[in-house]
Amino acid sequence: MKWRFKSWPEGHFATITLTFIDKNGETELCMEGRGIPAPEEERTRQGWQRYYFEGLQQTFGYGARLF
Repeated sequence: MKWRFKSWPEGHFATITLTFIDKNGETELCMEGRGIPAPEEERTRQGWQRYYFEGLQQTFGYGARLF
């Protein structure tokens, strides 16, 4: 999917790939982001952890590791 922060330059999007892997009855979610501006990498990592992965963890009651 294409994704961006509003503060990024107009028309600049990162490509986010989500991969679901079956591991012995459990599902591992891997996320890869390409095209994230280098100065925004840590902010992006923190934002995805806070707003997406922690939400998944709370919803399903499981741990979430980012990257």
